[in-house]
Amino acid sequence: MSNESIEDHFARLLEDFDFDVLKHLLPKLEATRVELLRGVLGTMTLAALLERLGGRLETCEGPLDPKSLTGIGPYESCSATVGLSFAHRGDNVIITDKLGVENVDRALCALRLRLLDRDG
Repeated sequence: MSNESIEDHFARLLEDFDFDVLKHLLPKLEATRVELLRGVLGTMTLAALLERLGGRLETCEGPLDPKSLTGIGPYESCSATVGLSFAHRGDNVIITDKLGVENVDRALCALRLRLLDRDG
């Protein structure tokens, strides 16, 4: 077992390619690393994580094209990476499509398991 703290382990895991969708999303949220870590460990879905952080998830029916969000709302940023296109508003509101939600939920589950299995 490593002497690495769980917070450092969390930060290191986010740099792993397996968690690329999270690496682009989680830093956009208004939360400390410890709040994010507790949220990841204490929730099962992106919607629950955002709710825990005082935000919410909005999903669109079809694939999200971040360019299509221009003028829709006061979104601070739009981002796209493999498996996730999303827009972010400063109060922890994320808009994405159903595929993005599925990919983030799957990555959150895998991250939680890796965090809990520190020996593996």
